[in-house]
Amino acid sequence: MTIEDVQSFLISRYEKKYAELSERDSYSLPKSSIYRIILNANAELIYQALQYIDRAGKQNMLKDTYGEYLDNLAALKGVKRNPAQPATVTMRFSLENARDSATGIPAGTRVSDGGDVYFSVPEYTEIPPGDLFVDCKVKCLTAGKSGNGFAVGEINILVDPVMYIDSVVNIDESANGADIESDDDLRKRVFYAPSAYSCAGPIDAYVYWVKSFSNNIADIGVTTEESTATVEIRVLLENGKLPDESFLNSLSEYISADDKKPLTDLIRVSAPVPFNYNIDLKYYINQSDKIQATMIQLAVNQAIEKYNQWQSGKIGRDINPDKLKELVMAAGAKRVEITSPSYTEIGNDKVALLHSREDAISIEYGGLEND
Repeated sequence: MTIEDVQSFLISRYEKKYAELSERDSYSLPKSSIYRIILNANAELIYQALQYIDRAGKQNMLKDTYGEYLDNLAALKGVKRNPAQPATVTMRFSLENARDSATGIPAGTRVSDGGDVYFSVPEYTEIPPGDLFVDCKVKCLTAGKSGNGFAVGEINILVDPVMYIDSVVNIDESANGADIESDDDLRKRVFYAPSAYSCAGPIDAYVYWVKSFSNNIADIGVTTEESTATVEIRVLLENGKLPDESFLNSLSEYISADDKKPLTDLIRVSAPVPFNYNIDLKYYINQSDKIQATMIQLAVNQAIEKYNQWQSGKIGRDINPDKLKELVMAAGAKRVEITSPSYTEIGNDKVALLHSREDAISIEYGGLEND
């Protein structure tokens, strides 16, 4: 019911009862009547109560629940929302000259790029006697994605001085930081949770456990070689990013635990094989849309970016130029001539990624045409 429905219902009931008590055929409540004002005021409260009742009912359904309501519903399946996860990066701690004894690096030693984000050595490590450096995995002190994306060499400040250490530098890009699990991701895991009760190794059970490992995982492919009982798990991260070896090794260790996999399964975790494509297209705009031509050109560029995100968002998704044409046309183009990509089946072990070359995208605006 809308608030107008509630108001009409209350007023009609009042008018009907008033006519009955006054022995009239009908009665119309004046718009200026104080009773109409009272009824309308009550209608607002009743309408709010109906909304709360409706919302409360929906919180019992996985599709509509959210926030703390979803957390409580998930608890019934033994599922907890994954907390934010800190980014990690490999740091190289170096000496100016080799020493005859080991050089210790205490747990908690912090490094930084000079900004507000700090990384910390999780446990004691040391540079062996005679060596000049040691590589150590460090964790961001702030959980979430804020620690991701520091390029090689960008983290080079030793915040807590360590005796004999001459320099520090990160030798890979920081990654694997994840924000707290979203409602959509948690909702999917709750849906898959009953599959995890089985020890027979169904696909959904593997999907559930892999999704439980990291909030950054966007898609999962699970296949098996029956002759060897090998389960091949391929994972794709958000924004079409391929996981690094450190991530894959950690996931393999996690999913191979005795309480997560059948004893007879051999687990193999890997990234999907990248299948590169280029974009070469020419588009035209209707003559009647010439006033909006500049805006349409910007929208077309955004549509192409959206296509790249869609194309690389799922393992085994065939390269489909029709989707590209659909998005460009929806952005305002009259017609589109696509030279590449062409439709290509890529297989369930691959993911389509835009080629990294600078000339991977060629977009030509062909001008205005008659409607």
